[in-house]
Amino acid sequence: PLEPGFFYLQSNQIFFQAMLDLIKKGQPVDKVTLDNQLGEEGKKAIGTMYFTELVLKYNPKFDIKAHELIIIEKWKVRATGSVLRETLDVLKTDNKDYDVTETIRKLQKIEENGVDKEVVVSSGISNLIDKHENGESVKENALTGFNSLDLALGGWKPSKLTYIGGRPGSGKTTLAMNTASHVAHSEGISMFFSLEMKMDELLERMICSYANISSMKLRNPKEFFTQDDWTRYHKATGFISSLDDTLKIYDNGHLTLKDIYTKVRRMRITNKDKKIVVFIDYIGLMDVPGIRPDNKNAQMTEISRGLKLMAMDLNVSVVALTQLNRGLESREDKRPLMSDMRDSGSLEQDADNVIFVYREYVYSKQEADKNKAEINIAKQRGGATGTIDMIADMETYKFLDMPR
Repeated sequence: PLEPGFFYLQSNQIFFQAMLDLIKKGQPVDKVTLDNQLGEEGKKAIGTMYFTELVLKYNPKFDIKAHELIIIEKWKVRATGSVLRETLDVLKTDNKDYDVTETIRKLQKIEENGVDKEVVVSSGISNLIDKHENGESVKENALTGFNSLDLALGGWKPSKLTYIGGRPGSGKTTLAMNTASHVAHSEGISMFFSLEMKMDELLERMICSYANISSMKLRNPKEFFTQDDWTRYHKATGFISSLDDTLKIYDNGHLTLKDIYTKVRRMRITNKDKKIVVFIDYIGLMDVPGIRPDNKNAQMTEISRGLKLMAMDLNVSVVALTQLNRGLESREDKRPLMSDMRDSGSLEQDADNVIFVYREYVYSKQEADKNKAEINIAKQRGGATGTIDMIADMETYKFLDMPR
C-alpha cells in the first residue's frame, strides 16, 4: 500500500497523510473535509494554491493503482540510491566493522515496499481468522517427517528458530538430516549448512537411511553388498539425485552468519512462496568476525540473535544444532537440561523451540536399548513441552516413530 513517505515532495506527503487520517476516521475525502483536517498550518505547509490545484485535479476515473505503482517504483529508485551512497561513504572510510548484511537487509526492505509498516490490529485479526478457518496456519508449516514430532510441534514454522542440542553421538545430525530430506522430498526446500561434515559423508548417511543399508557395509560395498543391497542402493541414489532443486547442502567449515544470510536470502527471492527450512550443523563452529575467538559467550549471542532475525526477515524456519556442555556427563542422570547448552548466551531467550536428543546407550552400552532415543521438547513458545520416545537406528542413520 501507498504511504506518505513514498512521495518526493513534502507537500504531497502532508496532503496524503491528511487523506489517510480522514479514512481512518470513516469520513469522506473531499475539499471540505481535507480543508478542515489540514487546518491553516497544514495548508500553509502545502501552499494554498497547490492545495486547491490538487483538489481540483482529482478525477474518480483515474487509474489509481497504476499511479500508485509509479510512485512506489520511483521511491524505490531514490531509496536504493540513498542506501548505496551511504554504503559507499562507509567503504571509503575503510571501516573494518562494516557488515554487508545490513546493506542487504536495507535493500530487501525497499524491495518489499520498504519502510516498516504500522500494524493494524483489525487487519491482523482478519488474517488470523482466514488462516484458522481455512487451515492455513498449519499448511504454511513444513512437516518434520515424524508424526510424533509434528503432533507436538506442528512442524517447522516459518519465522521460528529451533535449537536441537545433544552430546556427540546422540544422533542430532541424523535427526536433522532425516527431517531435511523429508522437507525436500515433500513440500519445500531444505538448505543444510554443514560446518562439521563434508557433503559426501552426509549423502552416504542419506543412502544408508533410504536404502536401509548398514553403514558398515557401505564402507566397502564391493565386498559386502548383496545383489539386493545394490538394488536398494541404486534406487536410493536415484531418489536422492531427484532432490537437486529442493535439497541444498553447503559444506564449508568457515561459514559466517553473513554467508548464510546471503544464500538464504537469494533462495527466498527466487522461491517467494515456497516453504524454506534452514539447517545449521552446528553453530559452535561458525566464524564470527569482530569478536575474539576466546569470547564464546559473545559469539553465541551474536549468532543466535542473527539467526532469529534471519528467520523473521526472510520468513524461513531455522533449525540450528548446538553442542552441550561436557559437564552433564558427570551427573547421574545425563538427560540434558537447558543450562547444558554450551556458551548459551541468549540461545534460550532467542529460541522459539529447544529440543534435546538423548540416547541412554551412549553412556551405558551394556544395559541400554541401543535403538531407543528420547526427544525432549524443553521449550516451545506457545506450545507444550515434554518427551517423545523414538527409534534411533544409528547403523542406517535413521530415526523412526515408535509404533503405537
